[in-house]
Amino acid sequence: MAALPAAARMMIILRFQEDMQLSEIAQTLDIPVQTVKSRLHRARNMLRGKLADLVE
Repeated sequence: MAALPAAARMMIILRFQEDMQLSEIAQTLDIPVQTVKSRLHRARNMLRGKLADLVE
């Protein structure tokens, strides 16, 4: 997680550690829900890539 950019790390933490709904994240960050979805998708892909690097 530390290897992710701060914004991506925040999205992962809010969604999975804090168990917030997409609408709650959008309201907290004052951004549209679609933006939350996009950022979360990118953050998950980054995390997946970092984890794959560790496995190889």
